[in-house]
Amino acid sequence: MRVRQFNTDLKGGAATAAKRLHLSLLKNRIDSRFHYHPDYHDESAIPDRQDTFQSLAPCEPTGIAKWIERRETKSKRNRNYRKHFANRPKDREIFSTPWQRGWTPFGKNDACEIVHLHWILSWLDLSTFLRSFPKKQPIVWTLHDMNTITGGCHHSDECAKFKTVCQSCIQIDNPGIRDISRKVFDYKKKLFKHRNIHFVTPSKWMENNVRESSLGQYATTIRTIRNGLDLTLFQPFEKNDSRHELAIPTTQPVIGFGAASLSNNRKGFQDLLKALQLLANDMPTTEITVLVFGVDDLQIPPIPGIKFLSLGYLSTPIQQQKAYSAMDLFVLPSWAENMPQTAVEAMACGTPVLAYNIGGVPEIVIHNQTGLLAKHRDPVDLANKIRNAIGQSERMTDWGKNGRRLIEKQFSLQESHNQYMELYRSVV
Repeated sequence: MRVRQFNTDLKGGAATAAKRLHLSLLKNRIDSRFHYHPDYHDESAIPDRQDTFQSLAPCEPTGIAKWIERRETKSKRNRNYRKHFANRPKDREIFSTPWQRGWTPFGKNDACEIVHLHWILSWLDLSTFLRSFPKKQPIVWTLHDMNTITGGCHHSDECAKFKTVCQSCIQIDNPGIRDISRKVFDYKKKLFKHRNIHFVTPSKWMENNVRESSLGQYATTIRTIRNGLDLTLFQPFEKNDSRHELAIPTTQPVIGFGAASLSNNRKGFQDLLKALQLLANDMPTTEITVLVFGVDDLQIPPIPGIKFLSLGYLSTPIQQQKAYSAMDLFVLPSWAENMPQTAVEAMACGTPVLAYNIGGVPEIVIHNQTGLLAKHRDPVDLANKIRNAIGQSERMTDWGKNGRRLIEKQFSLQESHNQYMELYRSVV
């Protein structure tokens, strides 16, 4: 069986999940190739088997294709940006259209049984890519956010128009009945019709959204398959040893935060800083260490009693395992999430998670069992929950053990591999 995986970049939650699946397929002797945009080539983000990771650059069209590309892509993108996106609030997640400059007629060059799409925005021109394959070509598409089933937003937030038709979008300038969200929505509708598309979601929450969406009706099948994790690599490491390696006092409470990019507003790092400031005001004698990992492009303001230790981007499982194991509590104050990799990784390492009660998070962060849930975008409640957690060390240990058992049951890499192989075999 020949499987071709597509993800725009090599870092971030979607890329991590896609790479883990790809390497699992290789380990089980499946002919898999991982394709990504050449602008995101980063050998440090490729774990092994580099020969199976291939950059794929869009090619410049010629002849009539060039005329069509100019008409449908470049002018639309420029016009849509100026008209609809220039003044979008910074607290919104990105908004993407399916039109990209350059063509990627991949299907004409590689006859494969399975095309597996992950997060492909800002890279593949969806129309030309899909049309390069026969209509019966099985397309497996793992939805790491909501963009595939919306008129452009990656998280719909308070809007439910994707269930009927996207229009008069609250996330753009100049909304209206025929705005850009409606055009994108109708465009996807035409592309998905009569295609052999199989949607996979990492959470039941996302699966429910797909089933309720207007665009989801064009899927041949819809199912949930958890993003698999190698539980021999992600497992509890002795806490004091981890802290010793990181030069952290063993007697202080240690909480953690991580994201591919700390500057991504949706990840809620600013909410955590507000909560920590509240804690510093209420608990002036308590010293807390905060481990932060990810692309460090923010200036973290000093907070009395709070020591920040930035670990940078953690590229290997052993680095991640030791970081999670050093924590008493991992804090995930994301404003919107599907099934966050960091929460799954932390729980696999026996660390309980405190998160906002949103998206697919409550499927794994079970309040007072595997961690704590806080009110959405409420730094005050977040601070209260952190205070309660660090005052109950024994309960946090129990939550960590419960979380590890849940991850073992639902997120093993082998189980994810088996479910994807069952899907692949059923569609070819």
